[in-house]
Amino acid sequence: MMGNKWALQGGTSHFLGQHFAKVFNIQFLDETNQLQMVWQTSWAVTTRLVGALVMVHGDDQGLRLPPRLAPIQVVVVPIWKSDEERSQVMPVVERITGELSKHVRLHVDDRTDLSPGFKFNDWELRGVPLRLELDPRTYRRARPCWPGVTCPPGRTNRRGARRTAARSTETAVDIQSNLFNQALRFREENTYYAGHV
Repeated sequence: MMGNKWALQGGTSHFLGQHFAKVFNIQFLDETNQLQMVWQTSWAVTTRLVGALVMVHGDDQGLRLPPRLAPIQVVVVPIWKSDEERSQVMPVVERITGELSKHVRLHVDDRTDLSPGFKFNDWELRGVPLRLELDPRTYRRARPCWPGVTCPPGRTNRRGARRTAARSTETAVDIQSNLFNQALRFREENTYYAGHV
């Protein structure tokens, strides 16, 4: 069920016959080497299911993608104000991402022309399930945050950097489960059955 409480027709199959084959002259060679018009079906499972994913899990803060489907599961945001701070943070980023990349699909956002807040918002809008923030004051205890999913909006879960890498798979499972349970609960709370007509 979508966030506006409307149901969405899922992937359905349709037998299209040869209508479009004749219109667009789509042919194949059969086993007797004769040209035949194709018989077509439509399953409506490509863009419709992507749209359903966005409409079920998106919220006012942006897209929320289940980790199994997210192209980027973790974004690492190193934070620095000077070259000296950068030289402290980036080796830690490289060490952590080396370990994390064994478990998850990740991206390091080291863009220098944008503020950390802009980056956080940018990746949250894109639906990246996990954000790992590293700055000079806290790089020894990395700050992973699961925007709007595992932790309440605006709060940050804190775990050590090593534990973060080791538990990334477990965290992805938790996020996946939370998103599923939220969607299921929302659907159940907003589904009504007619007892009689």
